[in-house]
Amino acid sequence: MTKYFYDTEFIEDSKTIDLISIGIVAEDGREYYAVNHDMPIDRISKNAWLVKNVVSSLPLGRQQVGLEDLGKALVGALSFKLDQSSSYVKPGWVIANEVREFLLAGDTDPELWAYYGAYDHVVHAQLFGSMAKLPKGLPMYTNNIVQEANRQGKVDQLPKQESGLHNALENARHVREMHRILGELDSTYPHHMLDGPEGGENDLETTDVHLLARNLRELANQLEQQQSIQCFEISGPKNGGE
Repeated sequence: MTKYFYDTEFIEDSKTIDLISIGIVAEDGREYYAVNHDMPIDRISKNAWLVKNVVSSLPLGRQQVGLEDLGKALVGALSFKLDQSSSYVKPGWVIANEVREFLLAGDTDPELWAYYGAYDHVVHAQLFGSMAKLPKGLPMYTNNIVQEANRQGKVDQLPKQESGLHNALENARHVREMHRILGELDSTYPHHMLDGPEGGENDLETTDVHLLARNLRELANQLEQQQSIQCFEISGPKNGGE
């Protein structure tokens, strides 16, 4: 499996969810970033949180977002313009085609990872329309980096993102970094089980298999001891024997 770490920025109202931007980082070093030309600017302009945290990281036209504009956003009066000359700004259908090609360009099947990725997966899947239209070869689920950290009991050891927060590509890079850290913290993590040390056995052989063998030996010893005790009780010497 080829791992892809991704993030989306979006607007949702509990009924609809629309893409603003998407960033993807492949484990082989490839990166993809796009901003949705078709995003609902009027609705986004009325969301103060999105204007402050997300819009400010997008490629904007001459009408930049300043402190005065952010104040206007609180009362739903701000509008913004995307920089149409930016190579990142693309129609949704173009983004869908490019995302599909990017994810299927690896040597093996794609494996998706995201940070609290439930909504991200919906936005990603809806690039292609209904669930039935998801392109062949693309995963029908996204692995949650937080769920894996919780499995390891290491949520509090996930690194904090120092910069670029709410920029989809920077967020995707941080998901990759969290995945790397978890791999180092857990010797049974799938990444290490697949890629063992050069010239030696892989981690699956040196951890899970050996641990299973040791547990089986201990169980066999316990059963043997129990059988010995039972045989002794049945046939052993009795007090005041005949």
